[in-house]
Amino acid sequence: MDCCGFRLSPFNIHIGHSPKVADNPKCGGDHRATEQPTTVSCPGMRGRYVGIRLPGPNRILTLCEVQVFAE
Repeated sequence: MDCCGFRLSPFNIHIGHSPKVADNPKCGGDHRATEQPTTVSCPGMRGRYVGIRLPGPNRILTLCEVQVFAE
């Protein structure tokens, strides 16, 4: 169980070919984490890199597990 899911919301997902996360296109807008596993679909997006970014200053990203699936 996650103790601090509120720290993750909102978050952005970027998918593309640049190793710099913010340079890649964003999948949708701001996403919100819940206490349950969070699933986000990004239909039609392609890239070598998948990045999770927290918008705003002084935010701490802590993830236990991330799974990425292709169509």
